[in-house]
Amino acid sequence: MKTFWLGINILWSILFVVAIGYIFFQKTDTFDTIQTIELRLISFILIFVLFLFVFLCQLTWGVSLKKQQKKRKKD
Repeated sequence: MKTFWLGINILWSILFVVAIGYIFFQKTDTFDTIQTIELRLISFILIFVLFLFVFLCQLTWGVSLKKQQKKRKKD
């Protein structure tokens, strides 16, 4: 289970890097409006907040996995 958790964390990290790269390298968005640095920064902040939420969920999951491992070792 810990290997699965680590794999999911790596996948989320790769998705975050790809999303940030996509935002900073595109010239226009889907409505053909030119992306200024301010719009890119807003998009970055929104993706960062989403990533922070996912990170906190993953951290909670990791702590619970660690507690389960300690509990199993005691038994």
